[in-house]
Amino acid sequence: AVTPQIEFDGSGLAPNLDYLRNEAPDKFQSLQEMLQQVVPGVKRLGVRRAKVTVDRQRLIEVDRKSISYQESQEMAGQEIVFDMKSGDRIPAHAISEGTILALGLLTVMMNPNPPNLVLLDDVEQGLHPQAQRELMSVFKQIIEANPNLQIIFSTHSPYIVDELTPSQVHVLTNNNSGLTRCKRLDEHPDVEWAKQTLTTGEFWDAEGEDWVIAEETNE
Repeated sequence: AVTPQIEFDGSGLAPNLDYLRNEAPDKFQSLQEMLQQVVPGVKRLGVRRAKVTVDRQRLIEVDRKSISYQESQEMAGQEIVFDMKSGDRIPAHAISEGTILALGLLTVMMNPNPPNLVLLDDVEQGLHPQAQRELMSVFKQIIEANPNLQIIFSTHSPYIVDELTPSQVHVLTNNNSGLTRCKRLDEHPDVEWAKQTLTTGEFWDAEGEDWVIAEETNE
């Protein structure tokens, strides 16, 4: 069977989960347990038949000019449902943003043919601090099971950075010429002192990004 693809906008997530549940139940179970680690209120994941609205871009030509418009079409599809420990059954469109984003990320990584590189922007989006920490713990579990996988993500959260070592954190900023500069946090001159005194997130939060271009500024 061909594994359904998850598109950049999240479409295809429900068919992908249904595929995992039927074709790779061990991976589906692992995914469910990892989601529960990030969002403890989730008891079980389900996929059911539902009417879905698909938006498509169409082109028409009027007076030799192409005009783009969006067309919505209702069709039979699938919908993710979350059985909660509270007893509620919540469809995906009513669940929190952080929960659905975490599920999407984990589904991509638990694919039977997982990618070797995953790039994520604002990985903490929609997640409260403890859930952010748990997501990092889950990422570490996934990488341990898939040594060829590399996860690169951007974040502005000290809670995320707290779960990393200084050598895993790359700090980026722009210099006076508008060029982007990057240094690992363990290149900071006070890193050895910080390791004994502060968490990684506290150190990064206290120092910010200016030190990355300090030598250029002083020249």
